[in-house]
Amino acid sequence: MADANALRYWAQEAKGLTGLVLNQTGRRDSEIENHAGGVITGNIYLGAGAHEIENAGTITGNINVNQNVLFAYPTAPAGYTLVYTFSGGDNDDDDDAPASGSSTPPADKHFTLVNSGVLNGNITIKDTAGAVNSITLIDGGFSGNITATTGLGNNSLTLLGSGTLHNVTKFTTLTVGSADTGGG
Repeated sequence: MADANALRYWAQEAKGLTGLVLNQTGRRDSEIENHAGGVITGNIYLGAGAHEIENAGTITGNINVNQNVLFAYPTAPAGYTLVYTFSGGDNDDDDDAPASGSSTPPADKHFTLVNSGVLNGNITIKDTAGAVNSITLIDGGFSGNITATTGLGNNSLTLLGSGTLHNVTKFTTLTVGSADTGGG
């Protein structure tokens, strides 16, 4: 599964390339639900946007989230005003619309993962200022490392139940609780 913008960026980075990101189409949001018995094999690449993953099945692969704004919006020529159209609006429960009268495009940087299944892979978040990242691991179904690359975001990790935790880097909040009571 991939957001083309993020996939292109990660592929370039793996090859040591910079400045070649072309044809950006803007942010995308995603909601992935892997129910008990479900299997996802392969890496997941997500870009700037609002992303939620609920895993009660099995994911074998890394989760990579790049919250950098990877695209540039055009500048209006002299005497013209660029107009952006957004889904939602100022009063909906999403925060993807700009304030009234603003022509600044939004760039949500939200990532939520709830894992009660099996997740065999690493979680890497290229977090930025203003990002909100929340990971909840329930019992021992996770094996891998959890990394926020800058620590500039509001990065929280909740551990419920038992299990072995590997390396965790640049998270601001850690909550430990019982899987039976939902934490505390």
